[in-house]
Amino acid sequence: RPATPALSPELSAMSAPHTPLLHTATPFPPKNTPVRRRFADALLGAFVGVAIFAFAGRGGGQASSTSEAMLATQRMTEAEALATTRSSLDLSYSGDTYDGAGDAKHGERCGTCGDGCDGCDKQDCGFCGNACCRLRFTFSNASITTSDVAAQLKHAVLDRGGPDGRYSPEMLAEDTRVVADLRPYNKSVDFIGRVTHNTTGGYVDDISFTISPAGDAVTAVAFASSGIGGAYCDSGQNYKELVMLFEAIQAGWTMEHLDGSCGGGDTGFS
Repeated sequence: RPATPALSPELSAMSAPHTPLLHTATPFPPKNTPVRRRFADALLGAFVGVAIFAFAGRGGGQASSTSEAMLATQRMTEAEALATTRSSLDLSYSGDTYDGAGDAKHGERCGTCGDGCDGCDKQDCGFCGNACCRLRFTFSNASITTSDVAAQLKHAVLDRGGPDGRYSPEMLAEDTRVVADLRPYNKSVDFIGRVTHNTTGGYVDDISFTISPAGDAVTAVAFASSGIGGAYCDSGQNYKELVMLFEAIQAGWTMEHLDGSCGGGDTGFS
């Protein structure tokens, strides 16, 4: 009988008995080997990550509640300070009207020059690149102090948004709003402040000021600038916002321009 021809390698492989394909797990590395330690570290890291994620998910509400509680405490502290300020300065009201020098209706005055308000005759046109105004107010009453002026300005803004209700408090670098006390730092000024004013047309202007002793008097240097770029002429708005804010103080002052902004000229208020 003829000899059986030899099969090619390909046919030999096809004719070989079928061996099932089995999934064999990789043996777990022995203890105290680098591979075992790396595996344990990876497993521990994954577990810690999942635990932190789960805790953050459950604790988010707690963190939010804590922040809200801190904010509520800050507001309560400010409310108490406001009540103390009102009491110590005898800020009596007659309806919505301040008694004394600040006799404008508090929270109800016309404060946007485009609405036909008075006191808008000191227009600025690009003195600071944008429209701006820089003024100095001098309080010559011997009984008034820098802290009195600071407290009354803060009160005017926080109570009902200033004379026209459109002033807003701003945070300062000292982590407080409206006015910060610089007296502990031995500066040339006692207080520094920042607020904004929002016109009825939606334009927000920036107002900054410092309050300093000046011999037997107190001076405040205030600066206002149009918040939006391209505001070349302001229709007297920056001047209006500064003068109106300082009219809320129960003390007489004289005002002077410190440069060529907002029309120049001096005036008095009593």
